[in-house]
Amino acid sequence: MSLQDLISHKVAHEVLTEDHLPELHEHEAIGTCILYNATDLHQCDLQNVNDLPQNPDKKNTWIHWRNLNYCPETIALFDKFQLHALIAEDIINTDSRVKIEELEDSIFVSTNIPINSVDGLEMRLQHFCLVLTENTLITFSEAPDSLLGDILRRLNSPKRRIRKQGVDYLFWAILDAIADYNTLYVNNLADHLDGLEDDLIESNHSLTLPIIHATRRRITQFHRLTQPCRDIASRLTRSDSDLIAESSTLFFRDLYDHTTQTVEATEYLREQASNLLELYYTTTSHHMNEVMKVLTAVSAIFLPLTFLAGIYGMNFDYMPEIHHPAAYPIFMTLLLGIALSLTVFFKKKNWF
Repeated sequence: MSLQDLISHKVAHEVLTEDHLPELHEHEAIGTCILYNATDLHQCDLQNVNDLPQNPDKKNTWIHWRNLNYCPETIALFDKFQLHALIAEDIINTDSRVKIEELEDSIFVSTNIPINSVDGLEMRLQHFCLVLTENTLITFSEAPDSLLGDILRRLNSPKRRIRKQGVDYLFWAILDAIADYNTLYVNNLADHLDGLEDDLIESNHSLTLPIIHATRRRITQFHRLTQPCRDIASRLTRSDSDLIAESSTLFFRDLYDHTTQTVEATEYLREQASNLLELYYTTTSHHMNEVMKVLTAVSAIFLPLTFLAGIYGMNFDYMPEIHHPAAYPIFMTLLLGIALSLTVFFKKKNWF
């Protein structure tokens, strides 16, 4: 699917799952190049570096690359833009940590996009990298292209600010889209956690300890992701790089505010998840106490009955009640009366 097709897609407005992950086929484009300025925009698909269009007018260039495998096409792209070997390694290594590197001629940001597993119980991280150079922004992504659908929609409108600004503004816009998605993800986590709490209070037996632990683990993973994202935004607000115009500094401050709010919300969710776990154990203990209370009351009811039955079960020769014609019904009536009396007594005491 080309980026142009994303205009009609709304997937980025919901939390992504593994079902949204793209599958690259043999003859499918592995990249997209967009050349734009305030008056003109040109877009083309890329199979390799040789498909890059000429740019004699020095228009702003955005290259979006979908193949992060160690392959000749990706290596050729690294060579074309003379990316540092360590940056290339961080791009290909999809397990690399979230970070920012400021070089003399470029700014490199490595981050991750959280998506849910199909069952919604686990979080998968999709690698996403940005390389900002003079007049050019290159993005490398494992995540669905729909995440960038709003960016393309804005680029296709000549009246939008993004068309009139440099690639540093596009650099901010993509980071801001990721920050907005992280906000959406943390809100989804909060809704899920509230639902678990409601199920717990309502004694929903489908709620189990593994589900609570899985949710807590997702929140912890997400918290480990958002903290370095805030550090990246903080670094960009204080950057002295010539690649970021002074007019863009205010937007990176806004990005820092967004990431800070997400971190604070995630920290609150961590506390709420811990409280939910304690509530689960408290509820389970309370339920067990209720069961034990009922069993104790039942045992108390049968204790005098067992005592009397034990007395009359002894083999003594001189037990006059045994030879009475109505001994059996009298004895059974006595046992039933004792049982009913104790039941009424326990009910009045609210012991069960």
